Amino acid sequence: MTIDPSGPADTRSMTIAHSAMRRTLVRARVVLGTPETLTPQRRRAVGFELQWLVGFILHHHAGEDREIYPHLPVEDPSARDLIRRMGEEHHAIHPPMEALTEVAARFADGQAPAPEVLTAITAFEVPLLPHLAREEREAMPLVSRSVTQAQWHQMELRAWVDDLGPAQRAAYGLWLVDSQTPEDTAIIMANVSKVQEVALKAVFGGTYRRRRRRAWGGTAADAVPALSIEQQAAWPTLVSP
Repeated sequence: MTIDPSGPADTRSMTIAHSAMRRTLVRARVVLGTPETLTPQRRRAVGFELQWLVGFILHHHAGEDREIYPHLPVEDPSARDLIRRMGEEHHAIHPPMEALTEVAARFADGQAPAPEVLTAITAFEVPLLPHLAREEREAMPLVSRSVTQAQWHQMELRAWVDDLGPAQRAAYGLWLVDSQTPEDTAIIMANVSKVQEVALKAVFGGTYRRRRRRAWGGTAADAVPALSIEQQAAWPTLVSP
C-alpha cells in the first residue's frame, strides 16, 4: 500500500480504531445478554475486555489531547470551535468510563450482575458514540486539510506508539486488526515489515487468540466484526437493558 507522503493525511487509522471500540462494546452486549454463557471464566474474561477497552480509550484520548489537536493549524474559527468541542467531549466521556471500569471489575469477581454492566455500557455509549462519529465525520477531514501524510504519520507515532513497549504495541495491534477487513488490516500493518509481522503473530498471536476465545469463543459475539458507525447503529443487539 503506497500513500503519497506529501499528500493529504490519510486518517483511516482513526476510523479503524473506532470500529474496534464499537466491536468490543457490541461483543460485550451479546455475551452479557446470554446468561447461560456466563461461566466464572467468561465473567473474568469479559470484565477484563471492558477494562482493557477503557485503558485503550484513555491512551487514545491522551494522545489526541497531547499530539493531535493542539498541533493543527486553526486559522479558521470554526476549526477552533471543533477542536475545543473534542476536548470537552473527552471530559464528558471519562465519568461514565470510570463507572464502567468499576462495575466491570466487580462483574469479573462475580459481584455485579450482567444487567448492571449493560446499564453501565449504555451510559458510556451515550457520550462516546456521538463523539466517535463527530471525530470521523468532522475532525478527521480537518486533519486531512491541515497536515500532510508525512506529518500525520509522525503525529500518530508520538500520540499512540512511541510510549508503548513491544508487548503493548503487539497487544494493541492485534486487538485493532481483529475482524477488520483485509484493506483495513493492511493500513494498520503498513509500517510493519513482513518479517516483523510474522514475528509479531508468532510471539504474541497465540496469547491474543486465547484471550479472545475466553471472552467470546462459542458465542454469537465471536462473529461480530469491526463496526462502522452505520453498522453499529443497525446491530440488533444494541438495545438498552
